[in-house]
Amino acid sequence: GHLARVKTPTKHWTAYQLIYVFIINGIGSMVLAGGINFAIGYLLYATPRPPPGPPPLSPPPFLFTPPVSLVVDAAFTTVLQSILTWCAMVLTVNLDLSRGRVAPLGFVGPASSRAARWFLFVDHYTRARGSALCCGCGARGAARSAAFVAANLGRALLVAVAAFAVLIVPAVGCLMAAGTRYGNDWVFLGRWDAPLFKMVWGGVLGLLLSPTIAFCWMARAGWIV
Repeated sequence: GHLARVKTPTKHWTAYQLIYVFIINGIGSMVLAGGINFAIGYLLYATPRPPPGPPPLSPPPFLFTPPVSLVVDAAFTTVLQSILTWCAMVLTVNLDLSRGRVAPLGFVGPASSRAARWFLFVDHYTRARGSALCCGCGARGAARSAAFVAANLGRALLVAVAAFAVLIVPAVGCLMAAGTRYGNDWVFLGRWDAPLFKMVWGGVLGLLLSPTIAFCWMARAGWIV
């Protein structure tokens, strides 16, 4: 079964665990997310025009003013990327744990708060019935599977809110310094301004989210094995 293939939790970081968390999931996610966001940004913002147009349907990107707002873009990107990252990490990290490709972290103290235990599904697990997550069986039945998907989406949205709160203030400060003042806002007329912002935002978001989520699931596996 799955439990037979799970490695013994380690009492300290191993070289491969560090590579797995910070290189494979950290740098790898930064490069992948940055590249995808740059490509999307190029398609969206490659032909900016001086304000206020023309044509009115193709305004340049502003910092705050809709319809083309980099702050709104950052919020949308954060939500979408957080959902995709969370779901991808739930699948890949727990698959790697259950197949013995990487060992759980055994030196992280167990979550004591109810919020942390809820967030990482700790109380969902029992050895008798397995788990919808690592080191056990998948969710059984359509209702349980739908509830499991909804629970993960909810947690991904919480991650998105936290990540946006951490990153948006320094991002706005940098954009104010790089943009051109236009009334009560800042406008970005350079062809590469907005695509480069999306690349940096997506890359930093990937670098922040993926290692953190991987660490949490590896620590969780150490608690329940």
